[in-house]
Amino acid sequence: MMLAAFGLLALGRSLDLVRRSAGLSFWGRVWLLTALFDVREAQRRRPSFDVREAGWLLVHLIAFRLAWLSVFEYAGADAWVMRWGLGAVVVVALVESVQSILLIAYAGLGVALLRVNDYPIVSTTLAEFWGRRWNRVVSGWLADNLFFPLARRRRVTLGICAAFAGSTALHFWFAWVPLDLVGGAMMAGFFVVQAIGMLLERRLGVVRWPSGLRRVWTFAWLLLPSPLFIEPALRMLSGFVW
Repeated sequence: MMLAAFGLLALGRSLDLVRRSAGLSFWGRVWLLTALFDVREAQRRRPSFDVREAGWLLVHLIAFRLAWLSVFEYAGADAWVMRWGLGAVVVVALVESVQSILLIAYAGLGVALLRVNDYPIVSTTLAEFWGRRWNRVVSGWLADNLFFPLARRRRVTLGICAAFAGSTALHFWFAWVPLDLVGGAMMAGFFVVQAIGMLLERRLGVVRWPSGLRRVWTFAWLLLPSPLFIEPALRMLSGFVW
């Protein structure tokens, strides 16, 4: 799983360097190839301990621990519902914890970086969630290389399809390598559903709906098909841990 993740990261960053090196030194390019963050946006600052980020980390570490134990110990008639619901907590809490640990470490070294996840819980549309708040490293790469080249030619719908096709392929490979074809197909299916949601959102003009309805729409599209993502993710995590 880790090799698959770093392989995808290095491939995407290599293509980025071909397009835009931003005057990075040799070690700067090595850093970019191996870092979770886009270090081209790094800024120097006085070394410090980020108390707010530490609090964010503590909350998510506790959530991860409690949800992880519950996922693999709970049994009952609704075991699958509990597994997938708590599994979503496991995945989100793990991602946020890793990000916070790295941000705290970088802050201690005097380096300020943009968040990879920009508080996606506050999203009110799928476009906001996928385009501006969740995993901005990957979404930014997909936007730069697949969405914007088509959107600039007024082919926005095709650009959305291209970006999600790229995301679907990446996640299929990411799950297929450590699992199997079924696991890869499940994770890929989640992003196919998200592409349909994005296209419907644009067609229905969801951005003009009242805020409450926009939130219901967004989280319904994210949560209802989430087992397609959560189940292979839990299988990968359990295999990695044990």
